[in-house]
Amino acid sequence: MSFQIECAARGADVLGECPLWDGRELWWVDILGPALKRLDPASGTVRALALPEPIGSFAFRRAGSVLALRPGVKGLPESRFAG
Repeated sequence: MSFQIECAARGADVLGECPLWDGRELWWVDILGPALKRLDPASGTVRALALPEPIGSFAFRRAGSVLALRPGVKGLPESRFAG
């Protein structure tokens, strides 16, 4: 079996981690950036939401994303990261 690995998005992440696919876009965190990022593979556009403190992880939920920030877990409404 053979496969080819390609870079999906070039960037200046300080510490990129936790890639998740939502069926349309690839999401990940830049822990020390700190930022939550997403890539639209159709256009190649990367969007970033700057965060106030380092982020450890995130997850999807129906009411919006959940962020694991240094002082605790916080909800992020989808409207904060639209567009």
